[in-house]
Amino acid sequence: ALGRGADAGTLRVTLATPSFFRLLGVQPVLGRFYTDSEDRVGAGDPVVVVSWRYWQRNLGARTDVAGQRLYLGSRCYTVIGVAPKGFDGVDLSSVDAWLPFHAGAPDIVGKNGEWLQTYGWQWLKVIARLKPGMTRTLASDEAKRIQRAAVAQVPDVDHAATAALVPLMGFERGAVSH
Repeated sequence: ALGRGADAGTLRVTLATPSFFRLLGVQPVLGRFYTDSEDRVGAGDPVVVVSWRYWQRNLGARTDVAGQRLYLGSRCYTVIGVAPKGFDGVDLSSVDAWLPFHAGAPDIVGKNGEWLQTYGWQWLKVIARLKPGMTRTLASDEAKRIQRAAVAQVPDVDHAATAALVPLMGFERGAVSH
């Protein structure tokens, strides 16, 4: 939810770690992206990065948008940056804003913290870049090994589930391609 009371609306939000933007090689058009210290449960002032489209449509494309406050869920977030035009992350649907993964998750997936302790959550996506010389087959085998080891002793989990690596199309190192 965005806002409060009768005027509240909706916002398409994605949780992402600070390395998300660096990994995809994007730079903010205004302000900055959040840091590791801002991505901790209970971190100080909650921060948000808005999409270029949301900035244009809902924030009047104001160049002084950094510092503006948005009520998201039960908390007030400070806008610290604007993502580049055309950037929606890696999902097929458009995104209005990105919240730091750990700091924003309580507002998105539940305040009681069970998301930190539960292997049953199916919403998590991991994005990685293959280091030079690593093949997708070797990386897939390693991801599968790590995933299976992580849940080996966890009851009530599908132990036949696996991790799969698929190519992320549309990104070049250091630039967004559309």
